[in-house]
Amino acid sequence: MSDRKKTVAVVGASADRSKYSNKSVRAHLKQGWDVYPVNPKGGEIEGLKVYASVRDSGGDRPGVTLFAAGGGSESLGGYCGGEAGGIFCEPRGGER
Repeated sequence: MSDRKKTVAVVGASADRSKYSNKSVRAHLKQGWDVYPVNPKGGEIEGLKVYASVRDSGGDRPGVTLFAAGGGSESLGGYCGGEAGGIFCEPRGGER
């Protein structure tokens, strides 16, 4: 078992607690992950600084969870800058 702390960037994170992207941030935090919310709007989500891109969050992120409405997954490379080890995409942000 690895002593390395689990780290994830949540791309498309929202401050709206009813959205799945916010629920993902909270669930990862509850499980002890280091969470880096990513949204070009910036600000703060669940007490965490929001970064404009994964690259802006300060380095390599082994996991990325993507919540993007309407085909935003095509621009994932721009958010990650080729620095993500594993990517999970939630189509259309999981919101219907």
